Amino acid sequence: MLGPTTSSQFRVGANLPKHTLTPFRLSLAIGFVLIGLASLGYWRLQPELPIFYSLAQSNQQLAPKHWIFLFPFLSFLTTICNFSLIKQNSDLEAILVAVISWTTVTWQLMLTLTCVRLMTIVW
Repeated sequence: MLGPTTSSQFRVGANLPKHTLTPFRLSLAIGFVLIGLASLGYWRLQPELPIFYSLAQSNQQLAPKHWIFLFPFLSFLTTICNFSLIKQNSDLEAILVAVISWTTVTWQLMLTLTCVRLMTIVW
């Protein structure tokens, strides 16, 4: 039988510096919102999406609609990579840690806006 869990067994972001917890939690929240947005939009999207709309050839611009999950994947990949970098390099200056943390949040907001833009183009 499993005993009661204590707060020291599993805490998201437990080993991160204290001043990075806010951007880390915000990054996770944005990632989950992006998953929800992509999941809800997946059922209403057309079979092909113009994800690569900057390519010159019009037949290369379209991709299957499951590519909408590229945005949440990139969001979580960015969060994992950047906060693992912060966690493993504990001797980094506080300003550099803050720049990496908030750049991650900014990148995820840009991914979210790109996903919303793509979905509004298709709907």
